[in-house]
Amino acid sequence: MRRLNHFFIACTTVVLTACQHAPVAPAQNATAQIPPLALRLSPASFNRSISLTQQITVEYSGATHQLDGLIEIDPQQINVALMKFGQRVVTMSDDGQNLNVTKNPHVPEQIKPEQILSSIQLAFWPTASITAQLPEGYRLVESSNHRALWLNDALISSIEYSQPELDGQTAIFTNTQFNYRMTIVSRAVQ
Repeated sequence: MRRLNHFFIACTTVVLTACQHAPVAPAQNATAQIPPLALRLSPASFNRSISLTQQITVEYSGATHQLDGLIEIDPQQINVALMKFGQRVVTMSDDGQNLNVTKNPHVPEQIKPEQILSSIQLAFWPTASITAQLPEGYRLVESSNHRALWLNDALISSIEYSQPELDGQTAIFTNTQFNYRMTIVSRAVQ
């Protein structure tokens, strides 16, 4: 059991680290030295309530890792739980003022729940809510099944959607800034 727990922590560390600060040589990517975008949008700016389960596959540095997620959003609060092998890795609750986080004690300090929340909001929040909060130099370009975040002339990340509705949607989130890719399959909780 102890070996499985260490394996679980090692896998989770790789997955979450890739999502946060994947190293990219500056010669390969000029945006690697720019801090990641830190959105902090209110729950009400999502403009509806939803509960989703998510199957998340992260590809980074030739490896593939999987996590399960549960996201609940209503006008008052955002709740996120990320799990690996049925164990909670990170849980977050945000009411727009306070972000409460619980991390498995073995998850490294460099894993920033604020960045996980920011990525969720970039992928799923309404465009108008995001663009109202973007720092100078950033722009969000969207079509019916694609969203791209640019910083000046550099592509930071892009998201391809299988369909507009979240229930049954597959979103492929490619972060060119830190060189990782996530495939997120969402299903509504009934």
